[in-house]
Amino acid sequence: MEFSWSLILPIAWYAILTVAVFAYSLGDGFDLGMSTIYFISRNDEERRYLLNSIGPVWDGNEVWLIIIFGGLFAGFPSAYAMLLSIFYMPVWILVMLYIFRGCSLEFRSKTESEKWRGFWDILFCGSGLLISFFLGVFVGNMILGLPLASTTPYASLSWILFSRPYALLCGLLVTSAFAIHAITFALMKVSGDLQNRVVKRFPYFLSAFLVVYLLLGIASILMIPQTREFSFSIGNFPGVPTYPLLILFMSMTLGGCCAIKTCITKQRYGCAFLYSSFNLLILILSVVAILFPNLLFSTVDPENSYTIYNAAASTKTLQTLLIIMLIGLPLIISYSVYIYRVFRGKTDFPSVY
Repeated sequence: MEFSWSLILPIAWYAILTVAVFAYSLGDGFDLGMSTIYFISRNDEERRYLLNSIGPVWDGNEVWLIIIFGGLFAGFPSAYAMLLSIFYMPVWILVMLYIFRGCSLEFRSKTESEKWRGFWDILFCGSGLLISFFLGVFVGNMILGLPLASTTPYASLSWILFSRPYALLCGLLVTSAFAIHAITFALMKVSGDLQNRVVKRFPYFLSAFLVVYLLLGIASILMIPQTREFSFSIGNFPGVPTYPLLILFMSMTLGGCCAIKTCITKQRYGCAFLYSSFNLLILILSVVAILFPNLLFSTVDPENSYTIYNAAASTKTLQTLLIIMLIGLPLIISYSVYIYRVFRGKTDFPSVY
């Protein structure tokens, strides 16, 4: 079979974007989830402990978001242009929410005023919750597909697409998944009464995640044909039924949830964080399995869909980008590993935030 860069490079760049999405979820997932569990704390000192647990790493985690959007812009420019045309206002609001969240982290400690800190606490929680929810709604709409056609007034679609129940459930799923991720991270960083309170609240967040996840799984199998295109069977014997691949992913996620609960019960918080990371990986792979090779699926006519092939940049561009990423990606990963290693262990007295 003849080797073709035009076939291999789009897949390679799609894989890099998938890795970047996972890395972003792994890091910024617990940052954003901290907004959801923030008011488990009961006083200013406990809130400062939670903020200081993410303080050294929160801005570095968002480098992956730049790689995702920059990679989409450089590697699949037409899909990027269409995505921003449809979601222009929501993306603009999302950017503002990231700015507000950064301000809330940096400005909170500038004065001792209770009202001042209360204002920034509310802004921190509200912006983090909305960012998590918006990201899930974006993904939900990409899974459902978009009405891509030459006559579609894309600017008017932004808020209509945010009213789709399936997409709203995806928003709740991402919010609850990030909250669980934040809980497992917080348990590694705090101690005492705050840690005990986080453990006691964990079952509520886990229950919320499981309810939303099961509803979404059933809805996906019933509503989205792509989930039935890939299937598996237990053995190759005659008469053995086949099942959608999504069921396998769901089983692995449920197993991961059980493992998180077991690890927290046994106070093995590092393992709980690893299993939470595993769950995020399975969720991302589930989306990839549904979408691939589409980037933006058209509900009007599949021919209007943006795939990794018809939306890809030129072969020369993708080759150049691949070389840059092969140099830059190890540096980013090495820097991230170093920072997390330096700031591992329990959070010290809250002296910054």
